[in-house]
Amino acid sequence: MSTLHPPASRGNPARNGLTAENERAIRRLLERVYSRGELHAVEELVAPDYVGGCSGTGDVYLGPQGVKAHATRLRMTFHGFTIEIDELRASEHRFEARWTARGRLERGFMGVQPTCIVDGAGVEPHGPEIEVGGVTDGTLADGRLLESTTDWNRTELEAHVEDAAGHADRAHRGPASPPAPPVGAPVD
Repeated sequence: MSTLHPPASRGNPARNGLTAENERAIRRLLERVYSRGELHAVEELVAPDYVGGCSGTGDVYLGPQGVKAHATRLRMTFHGFTIEIDELRASEHRFEARWTARGRLERGFMGVQPTCIVDGAGVEPHGPEIEVGGVTDGTLADGRLLESTTDWNRTELEAHVEDAAGHADRAHRGPASPPAPPVGAPVD
């Protein structure tokens, strides 16, 4: 794979143009469809015979309808869901996108369940704000996604949920009480 944004004087201009077209397609898919929920953009960005999957969940997504269902599910699972592209590499037909997803975990995801957050007002029925990295790679043709595989960083996801659960538990218990006197000790 070659890093995007090659100098204009280098390489085959037609190939560089195709690489730039593929980069734009992936950016539009992640930013418009997944981060903003613009499902109408899927038809122009995803091939009819697209096959995609997520290694963490085992889910498989077929065609534009599968991508729409996947994006909708993520946006329902994580309130305020966004994906920020950290690094995008592409060649004429392949791509690799490293990204960071953010949102508040509302439903179980990859076997990780949200925890309730306790604050001064009581219990809120939602999980923690998360920030988790991942990688999606795949192939494109004519600026449309043909296939892809996504790997979420499950360790990061679990760490965010465990940290939030520990914080919520400490907040719920309040300040530590002094230890009780030993049994049979005189009481003041």
